Amino acid sequence: MRRFSPLAAVVALVLLLSACAGLPMYDAPQPGEPVLGAPDQDIQSQPDLPREGAPADEIWRGFLLANGSSTDGYEVAREYLSDDLAVSWMPTSNVVIRSGDAQVAEIDNIDSGTIEATITVDSVLGGDGNFIEFDSEETQTESFTLNQIAGEWRITELPDGFGLWLSETEFDRQFRKAEISYVSATEDIFVSDSRWFPRADGFSTALARALLEPTPAYLDGAVRTGVVEGMDLAAGGVPIDVATSTATVNLRGPGLADDEDRVRMLWAQFTQTLTQVGGVDQVVLQLNGQPLELPGGQEALDSAATLGFETLDPLDEYGLVRNETSLVLVNPDDHALAEMDPEVEGIEIPASVSQKWEALAVDESLSALAGVDEDRETLWVRGDNGAQQFGNLGTSLTDPQLVGDGTVWVGAARGSTPAVWVLDADAGQDQEPTRLEAEWLTPDLELHQLSVSPDGSRVAVLNHPTDGGADEIGIAGIVRNADGEPIGLAPLRREFAVFETVENASWATDESLVVLGKRAEDTDVRPFVAPLNDRLEPLGEAPSAQSVQGFLTEAGLQAFVVTTEGTVLTREGAGWQSYREGDDLVVPGK
Repeated sequence: MRRFSPLAAVVALVLLLSACAGLPMYDAPQPGEPVLGAPDQDIQSQPDLPREGAPADEIWRGFLLANGSSTDGYEVAREYLSDDLAVSWMPTSNVVIRSGDAQVAEIDNIDSGTIEATITVDSVLGGDGNFIEFDSEETQTESFTLNQIAGEWRITELPDGFGLWLSETEFDRQFRKAEISYVSATEDIFVSDSRWFPRADGFSTALARALLEPTPAYLDGAVRTGVVEGMDLAAGGVPIDVATSTATVNLRGPGLADDEDRVRMLWAQFTQTLTQVGGVDQVVLQLNGQPLELPGGQEALDSAATLGFETLDPLDEYGLVRNETSLVLVNPDDHALAEMDPEVEGIEIPASVSQKWEALAVDESLSALAGVDEDRETLWVRGDNGAQQFGNLGTSLTDPQLVGDGTVWVGAARGSTPAVWVLDADAGQDQEPTRLEAEWLTPDLELHQLSVSPDGSRVAVLNHPTDGGADEIGIAGIVRNADGEPIGLAPLRREFAVFETVENASWATDESLVVLGKRAEDTDVRPFVAPLNDRLEPLGEAPSAQSVQGFLTEAGLQAFVVTTEGTVLTREGAGWQSYREGDDLVVPGK
């Protein structure tokens, strides 16, 4: 009795992934994880219990209303279900966030109650903690079966995979996003995986369990973890001592012997992850009932920085505006992109660039440049060894990028199969570019753009499917060898399924992109801030938008739009204003 739409395939994928890391799946009423502290203080709705003699439609509506309260493992909502169904129902296995109320299409209350209801879907949260947003046109129609038990109507059958139907307000009240912290494969820098978790007393336990699970596939080979296979929580939860604001993680499993690096990493990951919990200022680790010793004899840790681990999200101190062959140094902290004096700033910028080179990229020191020709068949690189040309990488070259380690990244359609290439900006013309291995680089997609994250651990790619489907943005970890050189890309995780068309997408911060794209509800492409695994932040219509660039500044993320008319637009209030002419705006290192 289900009507399938494009949403159905995604929901099926969400259910499949629900067996992976993420939300705890309650299969019976739960009292909450043991926490030696104050209970969650978020305001919860207080739904009514089933009314004696209530008709089937009232029971169904009462159940949906009770979805809005997660108290004691959705105890009230379970009262509207048959005893067997109340035990087997897993609310957080699949959460659908609806727009507006559910519309009832059909009710039959004679011998059995069959209620068919349709909702407009805003987004879906799977049991793995991943959030998928849809356009406003997606609908889902499902059937609920009710029967009389001891003279009272109860729901006896839910739609396949049914978890929760929540309004946006209910969802925001019950769930929150958090970061599970891993460590870069080559440096002591945190790389986070964003997931959603219930706002409940067991939040600290849910985070700890997520950290103990296998690394997400899209980060395979790109990150390290101190967690050893077989390691688990020795107790049922992670208690928090309110008096000392301390979370205690008691682990069991294989010993760490004398592996000091792994011990440091384990302490750093748990501290970085658990101090997101309200009321947690420090962490204590135990292994098999014994304190896990910190270097220096510390018994608790309040900051991973103490062990030399940090989050890398560098500020963008300046940008370059290009007008034909000239470059101007500008201040991204200034809404009008005020011109900066290179001599005063102690910065040497290139005197000019060739007009025939497009999609200019520069490194953070402004000492190396890259670009492609008009036909997008030749890559141009200018570093310590002067100007070099690479004409054998393929066709339809993407915009190049110069990243912090001095490498140039560019994508290409090479024959029938796309490719990602990495070069050394200073190695010279005779170098052999590295072609990265990736299973998802197949003939059924056209690689349109790629962008390396500020921490150098992930790449965001924009694919145009050759079958004419919606444009796709994906994130994949960068796999490196023992010398830190990139050799491949991890499996791709799709992000931002809401877009139909995407013109460009690039990293703005370590956990967000800026995107020029179009949803079903939009009349044309427009700029967005796109936090990973979260709702989009629309920036309003920008006339004649050609590209969007994001700068991370002292004031926060600043977005600018370059138009087809040769102007640069600045976000002001709900609109955009032009203060400067420019053919392109370049963010060094991005």
